[in-house]
Amino acid sequence: MKNFFVLVCLLLIVSGCEKLNNHQETITVYSPYPRELIRSLLNDFEQTENVKVELKQGSTQVLLREIHQSDEDELGDIVVGGVLSEMIEHPDDFEVYESKNQKYMKYAKQKVPYVSDFILMPTTIVVNEDLIGNIKVRGYKDLHADELKGKVVYSNPLETTTGYQHMKAIESINHDVDDVKDFMSSANKVDKSSKVIQEVAKGKYYAGLSYESDAKAYINKGYPLKMIYPSEGTMLNHDGIALVKKENINPKSKKLINYLQSKKVQQKIADEYKIQSGRKDVFNQNKQVAAKFREIPVIKDEDISHLTRKQFLELIQ
Repeated sequence: MKNFFVLVCLLLIVSGCEKLNNHQETITVYSPYPRELIRSLLNDFEQTENVKVELKQGSTQVLLREIHQSDEDELGDIVVGGVLSEMIEHPDDFEVYESKNQKYMKYAKQKVPYVSDFILMPTTIVVNEDLIGNIKVRGYKDLHADELKGKVVYSNPLETTTGYQHMKAIESINHDVDDVKDFMSSANKVDKSSKVIQEVAKGKYYAGLSYESDAKAYINKGYPLKMIYPSEGTMLNHDGIALVKKENINPKSKKLINYLQSKKVQQKIADEYKIQSGRKDVFNQNKQVAAKFREIPVIKDEDISHLTRKQFLELIQ
């Protein structure tokens, strides 16, 4: 009887330790993506790996700045989303890592060793169809129409990937930085990319500069929005994932990167969210969506400014 009592006590102790360990097994993910997109992917991983994933959201540059300024014990684990190969100003904040799935990505070799490829994300102009009426909007030039004066919004290029990439697109049309300054002087600036889509959706502005993922999320919610790929040229960004450097890297963090690059998850992104996968072997099953993607007037790499982010931002201020 005594032995049985000891055995029960040991089982209770082990069970308590397991519960404690499970409680402590947490990964923190930083992401600029809409909650509807990133949370569903993280939920699946939580169930598969029995780990809790906490989400910190914000503009890409704000999140990167937070990581750089955080103490070791405050650091999260992974950044998911944004053109990290261009946006990261402090590479020492991130761990060099190449996942087993990188060879299947459209950039088979990582552009920079600390960023793993994730998805392709076109920039878009989004308009409120209830307000725009007969005003034609096909590209950036149309946003200068007198009828749209004071009715166009964009996000701060110093703080957001969205604003930065749109300004690079505008500069690439004529390779003239004055085009960027002209646009910024005639449009309204907000501090977050999410505010652009929110304020166009709610009717504060007629049009705004956004990303495909944000636009689709709001269209799916039933807002009267229309996406337009700028006719003069659309930036097609390779969004990435980066592993935060810290003394004790949770092995589940690397598992999450491999999971997000897996064919199963990438196919889900393509099928459910109509977003272009970063993998070479994943295709959108909806032929209409796939055809529309092929028709996007993507800006050629040789036409895009190859200045560093810092150099470009200094020029447009």
